[in-house]
Amino acid sequence: MPKRKVINGKTTIEKLARMSQREFASIDGRFDNVDVRFDRIDEDINILHRDMEAGFGALAEILKAARSDLKEIKNQVGHCYC
Repeated sequence: MPKRKVINGKTTIEKLARMSQREFASIDGRFDNVDVRFDRIDEDINILHRDMEAGFGALAEILKAARSDLKEIKNQVGHCYC
């Protein structure tokens, strides 16, 4: 059996390697969690963007109709004073 090399009196290279592997696994898990959260946020932003575009489109139609009505009123008022 090979002799274990002790680093600081208590920690062996094998123990340090296991600790490193656990830490990398933990980091990988956290990145997976961040990816899932980012995907959810990205989906929410896309939904909000689509809803905003639809809302602004509807508002533009309302403003066009109001402008048309105002133009018609202006023409009718202009004809009354002639």
